Amino acid sequence: MRAGMDDLMTRLEAITLDHGGRIYLAKDSCLSAKGFATMYPKLKAFREVLQQVDPDGMFISDLARRLQIREGGGK
Repeated sequence: MRAGMDDLMTRLEAITLDHGGRIYLAKDSCLSAKGFATMYPKLKAFREVLQQVDPDGMFISDLARRLQIREGGGK
């Protein structure tokens, strides 16, 4: 990381969104929660499945917390 990287990554995310693209999550470390929700329109349905199979939110990763994949951000 060096000066200007945050701004560059924000601009690249916007370009990706503008073109209907998606970020490869296994390689990601900068995507915003808002960008993730836009790129993955079935997020609501996925959250419903998560709630059914893991109602206590025991299985969560740092990526899931950062991208707020679970409602409320997870534990």
